[in-house]
Amino acid sequence: MNEEEIKHLTDDLKLTVGKNICKYRNMRGYTQEMLAEYLNCSVVYISMIENGHYGVGFRMLALISKFLNIKTSQLFED
Repeated sequence: MNEEEIKHLTDDLKLTVGKNICKYRNMRGYTQEMLAEYLNCSVVYISMIENGHYGVGFRMLALISKFLNIKTSQLFED
C-alpha cells in the first residue's frame, strides 16, 4: 500500500468517526460545548474532529464513548 492509499484510508476513518460522534451527540441532545467541557478541550477542536479534520487517540475515543454512553466500536460503524 502506498502513502496515498494510506492517507485515503485514514481520511475516511477520521470522517466516519467524526460523523458518528456528531450523530450520537445530537441523538442525545448534547452540544459541542457540553462535549468540549467534559473533555476539557475547545469547541473548535470538537468541530474539527466531527468534520474529519482531526483524528483522535485511544484515550479520547474512550472518553467520548463514555460521555455518549456508547461502545467505542460504534464510532467506527459506517
